[in-house]
Amino acid sequence: MKILITNATCIQDNYGGAPRAVDEIARLLSEQGHEVFVFVADRNSKQINIQVINSKYKIIRYSYFKNIFKPLNVFSTLFFYFKYLRNIKFDIMWGNSPEPWLFIPKRAKKIIYSVHGPWILESKLDDTLSYAKKLLIKVFYNMLINKKTTVHFNSNYVLEQCFKETTAFNNSQIIISPALINENSLNMPSYSILQNNIDISKLNILVSRRLVNRTGVIEFLQNCILFPEEIKKQLNIIIVGSGYLENTIKIISEKFSFITFLGSIKQEDLDYLYKTSDICCMPSKDAEGFGVSILEALFRGTPVVYTRGGGMGDFLDSFTSNFGYQFDNKKELYNIIQMCLVLKKQGKLNFEPTKIPYNFKSNIDRIINV
Repeated sequence: MKILITNATCIQDNYGGAPRAVDEIARLLSEQGHEVFVFVADRNSKQINIQVINSKYKIIRYSYFKNIFKPLNVFSTLFFYFKYLRNIKFDIMWGNSPEPWLFIPKRAKKIIYSVHGPWILESKLDDTLSYAKKLLIKVFYNMLINKKTTVHFNSNYVLEQCFKETTAFNNSQIIISPALINENSLNMPSYSILQNNIDISKLNILVSRRLVNRTGVIEFLQNCILFPEEIKKQLNIIIVGSGYLENTIKIISEKFSFITFLGSIKQEDLDYLYKTSDICCMPSKDAEGFGVSILEALFRGTPVVYTRGGGMGDFLDSFTSNFGYQFDNKKELYNIIQMCLVLKKQGKLNFEPTKIPYNFKSNIDRIINV
């Protein structure tokens, strides 16, 4: 089959679930013999770039405009689609983000649309929601979805939130599946230039998140700063990610020695931190559909501390060895950190990956063949 996968953000963005998922999906489908084209915005280049990953997998990056010129991306998307893809008859079009999906003619035999998060709620939590944007999102939903579209949600939570935001899904075929990353492709490095950032005498806490309001990283750090000094001396918090809160988090890290901000790092170094950290913390104000970082940590045997609710709660509440807390409950978070310190000293702070009821290949097959 010929499959077109669209995504509005850069495919190398390690801190976003959708870009990582797009690459994992494309690699698996190409290995199965399908001819896969990924159509993706390139935020760093103004020239077309076609990258051949393997004989069956190509990435076509089109020019991306920023700031006040962002509306021009509509024309950029159309131009490069018609120049490089219009003559290909696709069996499947799989949209993983709205913008390119909206404007590409839907001529495929099967249309799949993956909804990774509730748009209106996410925009509200990020303080970017306006009346005009809310109206535009509702229009987007109705343009995207039709009776022939299979709508894929990565958790029950995302489905429930999106049904509150629009009635567009009522007549569509629905599938719920956490099709995020291939557990068999995870790198397990034993060395990294960041190895000095791990202090085995302390509780190493990795926070790998988009640095925006809704992910709650600022609030998480503010809570940790209030811990007693004897507890903070035993902590080593490592923040990895990018977003408009980078500068704020950098300032916080410069004031407190137990917090380190690394910003954007290479994937292999991030893999190392997932493997060698004691716990991975996933704070979120609310709109967390699932979170790639969950699987990144769990499949490496690293327990996850997460805020309850959302897609994370859907998946993690049934596991032992992970720790859920209410986002605004400072005492609950403090008790969890204390517990993790004790478990580390006892050699019992770990997670067994075989407990995870997850298979990437089965998830993809289910979506493709629904």
